[in-house]
Amino acid sequence: MPRPIGVTITFALMCATTALDYLLILQQDRSTSSIITYTLIVAACYVFLWFYLQGRNWARWVAILLALQSLWIARSSLRQPLTPVHLGTLTTMIEALLALCLICYLSTPAVRLWFRGDHRALLKRR
Repeated sequence: MPRPIGVTITFALMCATTALDYLLILQQDRSTSSIITYTLIVAACYVFLWFYLQGRNWARWVAILLALQSLWIARSSLRQPLTPVHLGTLTTMIEALLALCLICYLSTPAVRLWFRGDHRALLKRR
């Protein structure tokens, strides 16, 4: 069973938002310990995303949980008094939109079946 195109698209979008978050964090905090810590966290995120792209079912569940966390963060951001929109707020809202799409997409029967299926052997043969 070939990889659904939506998995590749969501993978690319999650990679892009992770990189944008990393740049925003580094712009705010430039201490050496923070840079090392955030770099390790982002590296772990990209390892997770690689497993997501490979079709590991546990990675699908982690993506859903992280999407729920992203929605929670966006909800908290909306409760604060209105301020001029800056890049951090815009990024939070983009991630919330991606989170909604992820939760819906990763819950579809075809995608759940792909993540649970034995497609890894097929991918290795390509």
